[in-house]
Amino acid sequence: MYANIFQFSLTLIVQVTMVWRYYPHLRIGWRFFDKALVSTMMGYGFFMFLHGLAGQVILFLTGWLLVRC
Repeated sequence: MYANIFQFSLTLIVQVTMVWRYYPHLRIGWRFFDKALVSTMMGYGFFMFLHGLAGQVILFLTGWLLVRC
């Protein structure tokens, strides 16, 4: 568990450093926050989650039915 925390922290530090280095003009702030866009992205993410879940259920049931018959 501690290795995962260390790896996550190190990766985050490296990524933030690279963004600051290669994109110095990039500004992140609350005034750029768009609630409508976040809502749209979350809705799409939830749809993709349901799509993946349905795919897993179908694959499981297909295998289960083939073994039972």
